[in-house]
Amino acid sequence: MTAKQRFEVERIMNALCYCDFEDFGTDHKDDVISVFRTHYKGGLSWSIDTGASKLVLIFPDFVIKIPFKYNWDDELIGANSQDGECWDYCAAELEQYEFAEQNGFAEFFAAVEYLGKVNGHPIYFQELADIYCMRGSDSTEAEVEEFEESDESNQCRWLDLDSYWRCDVLKYYGKEKYKAFINYLADVNIEDLHSGNIGYINSRPVLIDFSGWNN
Repeated sequence: MTAKQRFEVERIMNALCYCDFEDFGTDHKDDVISVFRTHYKGGLSWSIDTGASKLVLIFPDFVIKIPFKYNWDDELIGANSQDGECWDYCAAELEQYEFAEQNGFAEFFAAVEYLGKVNGHPIYFQELADIYCMRGSDSTEAEVEEFEESDESNQCRWLDLDSYWRCDVLKYYGKEKYKAFINYLADVNIEDLHSGNIGYINSRPVLIDFSGWNN
């Protein structure tokens, strides 16, 4: 996180202090968004995205991730985090990123940072990336066909990773890093890597959402 980003994050955290996260979930996110919109005094434009497990505030060069505690049925969300707060998918994502750092694979992931708790609720920072399903691939159909014919990885069918994005990974990182990365994903059991959870930082292919869902 740069000094400029940290300054803006402080403003964001100050605005979030006005939010009530006690029943925060997919059916209660609108109140949090409305309160944040009222109290955020920063100068950055921002937008919103939501998934099954988190609210994402999107700023020009970073995102703020806020995990849901309850799902659409007002049931406590379960996740693969080991920190005692099983509903926090962002904590699970942070654990995956830190493990990737320890094992030399951090460059394949959009960096994640824990910011702290606001009113008892955890908040996270992540590098902004272009989402694959909105940006598309840099590879041509001919390149992907050649790639699929020569790809020797036996993990790709299980991972269900998009062929065009995998081709971009191979072209950017090289064959040896590509093979190591695919095997690493299988070893640590990261799944749910659909087209909305992968993307690019500039031209670098990265995973954006890697908390998994079922594991």
